[in-house]
Amino acid sequence: MDKETIQKLKKKLLQKKKELEKVLKEIATKDKVVKGDYDAKFFNIGRELEENALEVGTYDLNLSLEANLEVALAATNRALEKIKKSTYGICEKCSKEIKPKRLEAFPQARFCIDCKKKLGKGIREVRGKWARM
Repeated sequence: MDKETIQKLKKKLLQKKKELEKVLKEIATKDKVVKGDYDAKFFNIGRELEENALEVGTYDLNLSLEANLEVALAATNRALEKIKKSTYGICEKCSKEIKPKRLEAFPQARFCIDCKKKLGKGIREVRGKWARM
């Protein structure tokens, strides 16, 4: 893959990272012990029964959102790290180049489209061969 395309995708990944961190900062706090982990905030809205129900409902939604954002941020950071190591755009399963169109659509992609399809169908690599699990 050419350097211009990689730089374009790196810029896209850095923007995505910034957006994810911004939303995470609004709904969660960084865990001081576990690197890359966040803890959803519990907002104290009031003392009335309805307010307490809203607090719990908001916290429940934030827990789910925080977990999804954390996974997306980890994938984004992993892609940025691969750019640093010059391994970006290489499938983690078959070691073939991931097509630039796939990376433009999903810059955090770890697998080429063929391997991703196999993984999505419950097919795993066993002793160097693909097998249905």
